[in-house]
Amino acid sequence: MQLNYKVKRLLEIKKFESMFNNQEFSIKVSLNSQGLRDTYHPFKKSNGIFRIVTIGDSMTFGIGVNLDDSYPKVFEKILNLEDKTRHYEVINISSLGVGPVQYVDYLNSIGYRFHPDLVIIEFSVDNDIFDASSAREITNPLLYKIYTFLIHHSYLFCFLKSKISLIRDKFIIYSTLKKILNKREDIFSDTHLKDLAKKAGVNINVLKQRINHIDPEILSKARQDPIVLWKTEIALMFPDINIKAFSPNKVFPENGWRKTKRSLRRIKETCDKMGAKLLLVVIPSRHQISSIYWRESEKYGFRFTNQCLQRCKAQKLLEDFCKKHAIEFLDLYYVIKEKKEQNLYYPIDGHLTKNGYHLVAKEIAKKVLTIVTES
Repeated sequence: MQLNYKVKRLLEIKKFESMFNNQEFSIKVSLNSQGLRDTYHPFKKSNGIFRIVTIGDSMTFGIGVNLDDSYPKVFEKILNLEDKTRHYEVINISSLGVGPVQYVDYLNSIGYRFHPDLVIIEFSVDNDIFDASSAREITNPLLYKIYTFLIHHSYLFCFLKSKISLIRDKFIIYSTLKKILNKREDIFSDTHLKDLAKKAGVNINVLKQRINHIDPEILSKARQDPIVLWKTEIALMFPDINIKAFSPNKVFPENGWRKTKRSLRRIKETCDKMGAKLLLVVIPSRHQISSIYWRESEKYGFRFTNQCLQRCKAQKLLEDFCKKHAIEFLDLYYVIKEKKEQNLYYPIDGHLTKNGYHLVAKEIAKKVLTIVTES
């Protein structure tokens, strides 16, 4: 079903601009008329253009730096300086708080419309498997085929889907904020701790003991700052979450890994249909790079061991998965670990700094040039 241009425009988000501030950085975030943190690119590709679509979470979105220092913009410049035989366009369709399941949707709903020659999926070891474990997905193969067909061929379906998603997201945000505001003054009451203990599967007395290990300053901030409150609750329920996530012997959680594999297979199928190459780039957590970065997280009560500094099981399994499915793979663990003293991450926020994004961009540019040369 093809609708007219006016209906198509309804699918596009109006331009948005705002400041994003915290104690470590202040940046301007702007979205173009397509709803992307990028310059505007027409969907139709001109002759002689090699197009790359990047999909990821807040790391690829570029939280912590202005647009020109986000790694997609930086490696686009590097590619055009290094290779004069063609012109490269890098289109960033990333967003905040998303993971592998949503990456499939992004590629099918907007990424394919740019006719990319290469798709780059960024995988954050910090949270992507966790995000996948709680994300909704279509598991039935037939329903997924119907869904993909509608996404590609029906603007009406896309329009209705976007409106329903917007209403749902607004309801979730409103409900969450309402709960936070209602409990802010009494967030560590027995009633609230019982609720957290139930979710964590432990006795309430265990949580009361864990509170003693949280920095008093953090407890004070948690009563005022929803983000600090959220991190404090996670630390209370799962203080060893980093030890499990970065274990060289275990993937945590298993459900998230299963969904991640299914999502990557679907992305590969879409890329094959478009005739595009697929590259998976893995960005390590700051907690894997140096124990210096543990200090801020330990204030919340999170625990770490030396095994957190090793290359984790998830990174190894992703590499094996990519080899099996003919997906290009780039793990930045060793490169970033070698440069660990160069201020690559914000200690509190956890995102890459300008130095970190530029290092990632250089390594991706090298890999892309190798892929282009060999193809």
